[in-house]
Amino acid sequence: MPDLPPPKVTAMHLRLFIFTLLAVALASTAQAEPFIEHLEPPALTRGQANKLTIVGSELDRAQQLWFSLPEKFFQIKVQSSALARAEVEVNVAADCPLGIYGLRLATEDGLSNLQLFAVDELPPTKATNEPLQKLPVAIAGDLQAAEVDRIRFTAAAGEQISFDIVCSRFGSDADPLLTIVDEHGKRIVQKDNSPGIFYDCVFSHTFKTAGTYTLEVRDSRYLGSPHWQYWLRIGKFAAARVSLPSTILPGVATKIALPEINGEVEVTTAADQPLGNFFPAVKRKDDSVATWLPLTVSAIAAIVESEPNDTRDSPTHVATIPASLQGVLNPAGDVDCFTLYLTKGQKLSLRAETKTIQSAADLEVILLDRTGREMQRMDDVTLPGGALEEAAFNFNVGDDGLYYIQVRDLSGSGSPAHAYRIDIAPQQPKLELKSEISALSVPLCSYQRLPFAVTRTECPGLIELSLVNAPAGVTLEPTTIPEGVNSLDCKLRAANNSPLGLSSIQVLAKTKVGEQEITAALTVQPLVDRQLINVDLIKHALRENQRWLPATCTRSIALQITPAVPFTVELAAPELVLPRYQQATATIVTTRDNGFAEPISFTAIGGQCGEEKQGRKQVFARIANATKEEASVPALFISRSLANDASERIDVTAVAKQGPRTVTLQRSLQLIVKPGFEVTIDPPPPTTLPPGSNFNLRLALQRLPSFAGPVEIEVQPISGLQLPEKLTIAAEANSTEFAVTIPDDFRQGRHRFRFTATGQVGNFQEEPRPKEFDLEVKAPPMEKKK
Repeated sequence: MPDLPPPKVTAMHLRLFIFTLLAVALASTAQAEPFIEHLEPPALTRGQANKLTIVGSELDRAQQLWFSLPEKFFQIKVQSSALARAEVEVNVAADCPLGIYGLRLATEDGLSNLQLFAVDELPPTKATNEPLQKLPVAIAGDLQAAEVDRIRFTAAAGEQISFDIVCSRFGSDADPLLTIVDEHGKRIVQKDNSPGIFYDCVFSHTFKTAGTYTLEVRDSRYLGSPHWQYWLRIGKFAAARVSLPSTILPGVATKIALPEINGEVEVTTAADQPLGNFFPAVKRKDDSVATWLPLTVSAIAAIVESEPNDTRDSPTHVATIPASLQGVLNPAGDVDCFTLYLTKGQKLSLRAETKTIQSAADLEVILLDRTGREMQRMDDVTLPGGALEEAAFNFNVGDDGLYYIQVRDLSGSGSPAHAYRIDIAPQQPKLELKSEISALSVPLCSYQRLPFAVTRTECPGLIELSLVNAPAGVTLEPTTIPEGVNSLDCKLRAANNSPLGLSSIQVLAKTKVGEQEITAALTVQPLVDRQLINVDLIKHALRENQRWLPATCTRSIALQITPAVPFTVELAAPELVLPRYQQATATIVTTRDNGFAEPISFTAIGGQCGEEKQGRKQVFARIANATKEEASVPALFISRSLANDASERIDVTAVAKQGPRTVTLQRSLQLIVKPGFEVTIDPPPPTTLPPGSNFNLRLALQRLPSFAGPVEIEVQPISGLQLPEKLTIAAEANSTEFAVTIPDDFRQGRHRFRFTATGQVGNFQEEPRPKEFDLEVKAPPMEKKK
């Protein structure tokens, strides 16, 4: 079959091209830290030595590889490295688990971004013009713009062959399309997306006639990049995305169904297998090679739907809670119904799981009472930035009785790949810790920042922090989160005797609610590939294949301990108040070892603070280099006209050269943007007065040091009261006062006093939020006659 003509270039394609150029341009101005664009091949074969080529930038002076799997599975030898390329030999243990994992390259300058790769039992094969000699095989290739890769193979009559392309799952923006044509160019089958595995596809095809066939591989949009690497598996294996159930008990042999292929396999884990997600090898009796599926080791046995359960007349019953309700919405329009008996006062938490199990379903879950009245409904939750989170809700049971849970796909679609899981558990105190920092390079005798956010559910108390698997001499400061605090900027410090090299560490949080101990581990969100940035230099929400990463990539922090550096950086104060429309200066203090004379440069970003050229960022900083002569330098923060009142963490990055090595240290400050003045009511006014009374109202002016101008105050009129229309607090004054008299015949009830203040701050008129208070005019109760 001849190649299809390339599609017409649309405005959308032009915008995508511009966005990509901007992302590349911005990346080129970043600090000299290693960045991996792709791996060749994008998979490692277990049980053998692999030659791995790492392609990217700033890859010279490579030292080691960090893996999201335990280091016992890998033996690494760096053979050579240059700015754009590093060659590494990786011996992978025969018992290394199959699946998709993450790696980072460690250089003298630090750790690279996370790059996803596969562990397979198949070695890589390059496609040629000759038909493949035998199956199974794994083809390593790339999707270049407007190019088609052709792979020839033979099939016997009635032979079933599976195809699985891993490309989008590596985190790139690729959208592979697979087309099989026969010897005459006739299209036999074409597959694009298999929902649940992003834009990749997996399928099996039974060939009616024997012959030589051609598999065409290209991007569905005719876009491409040398960095869009793919791993194409062809052979006899289970072409499945989902399993039923998707949870297994530790140490228990569990039969799991593969609904897409009407198959069944048995999976067993060790009794001490940690709870959580993992990739087990799945291989049927007549398969020539294994595949992998995401499963969850859980302490809760699965309750699998029993069809028919489409209505409340024939539900699948849930006997106990906690419970894990599981099923498949097939065919289209299928509805599954579960019933459970609840008692008044129970507090339950429900959460749907589809994306983590590679399901095509987009769930809607409805909770009904025994009469069929809807109690609650849940769908995807939209996060800030537009990303979608799995559906979840809490429910407080008001009455004893039977309740029903109805499950359906929101769009009404269905297929054997529309699997789901709904976990129901009593509401419990819970902690969640999340950080944007997923990798740290810490010099000896120094520290790097580890900020994270805390989400508390009925856990208001003190939280204790500890490190798990940390090398000797590595400590966390502080080790407690005070009561009610929901964010912390910690320091991860390395002592002078800490061992150089790589490790994976975790931060464990612990608190008590009564006698109950609540624990949680810090999770991270590494960035895979580059984040798309629009023409205004504003970040888009992460693509789905950048958000839903394999569990091993989000459970731990990659830590690199590096040699000591010849300078230190500290901020003179932990916070800085920036008057809106004005400027404020923070001081950066550096110290140097004798003989170190290189300049130290700085950047400051975070929240609404960005580069000066970013017009949509409302705050920017100008920071001079620190030199041997100028050890303390001012960091001038400047507010534009649309800066928001906010308190945000600003990351200050210091960069200096130490011979060929680039040293990067990160510090932070809290930047508080606020108006140059605020009006308060001091002392507090009365809340209740009778008609015929009076009081004095004093408006006080709170000034920031940089503001010394007058302020005009407009008083909102209240019918029946004599109030001044306008007041002025002069430049040399800090308050104004007036009397308020309530007439005897004034209408009783609640009345709101409102004051709007304006003043010239810099080149702009500032108007902070109006101040107001409520006064209830109420006659005193009449005395009862004796």
